[in-house]
Amino acid sequence: MARLSNSENVAKIQANASAESLRTSIISEIHKAQDHITNLIQSEPSKATYAQAVKNNVRGHITTCPDPDAARRLQITVKSSNIPSDRPLHIADPFGIALAFNKAIAETVEAKDSNIISPITARSARRLKSGDFTIVLHSQNDVDTIRNNSKEWLPRLAPGAWTSIPKFDVVINGVPTSFDPSSETDVRKIEENNTEIILPYSISRARWMRHPKANFGSIIAEFRDSQSANQAIDNGLSLDHSLLSAHKLTENLTQCYKCQQYGHIAKYCKNSECCALCAGNHATKSCPSTDYHSQFCCTNCSGNHSSFDRSGPARSAEREKIDSRPANSDPHFSPYLGSTTWSEGRCD
Repeated sequence: MARLSNSENVAKIQANASAESLRTSIISEIHKAQDHITNLIQSEPSKATYAQAVKNNVRGHITTCPDPDAARRLQITVKSSNIPSDRPLHIADPFGIALAFNKAIAETVEAKDSNIISPITARSARRLKSGDFTIVLHSQNDVDTIRNNSKEWLPRLAPGAWTSIPKFDVVINGVPTSFDPSSETDVRKIEENNTEIILPYSISRARWMRHPKANFGSIIAEFRDSQSANQAIDNGLSLDHSLLSAHKLTENLTQCYKCQQYGHIAKYCKNSECCALCAGNHATKSCPSTDYHSQFCCTNCSGNHSSFDRSGPARSAEREKIDSRPANSDPHFSPYLGSTTWSEGRCD
């Protein structure tokens, strides 16, 4: 067997080293691919078993909605307490509720007695624990059309049905006392003076916040849509060439003048009477104390002041608690979450 020269040995060693390096590189790439596939499998949403699907009433993948408020913005709530108990809608499942809604809208379109000119169908429906039910529609335009024409389709759904109408309350400052909030003409004038900011007929009603004692005051305007309300807040509103500031109406501190506690009013109070001056078990107007200042006692913090003293620590803490709530701390309205009013076939 012929012996290899030194140069041939060197070339063979280099070739073997190159092959080993290539082999190592390939194995490394295979391991990386295996790790990548493993990560993909582990991160893939798990599928529910048939038993889990039946138990949880879901189909296919169990996933989390990326925007939990999206469905809420496209839903309407129908109050069923006034619907006669013998109506099928009281015991209908989601499919039955959606079917009844679709039928009511189709009948309204055929009757040609509203602005609903084409069928609008339910995307889904759900019965609430209260017995009321929600219907989710396909678009915001569908929601607006259904709300603005509730007087026509609600009776066809069921006698006595009511629907909830979101409203967005905005305080407008510096309004002259010559303005009449109860006048449709005056309210429409605000919209006509601000066509580049708010939509036509976006204000459903207005009222004085307090009866004005001077030449100007503040009104509360109830907007039908959050977009117009937020535009008014950001840009102000023009009225007769005067620029008026506006802000969101936030929750006020509520105190009961029967028990002196916070969060409710005397009309709905179930607590015992408590004096706001001395914390005794009697009505404030019947307090027997003669020297109030020396006998002041706050019901909420036992401090030496009356229960309705604005500087009291309990009142300050309650005020901070209210102000910290998201609905009050955010100067704007979310697209869905305004306050709510119930309306029977009306949109006011």
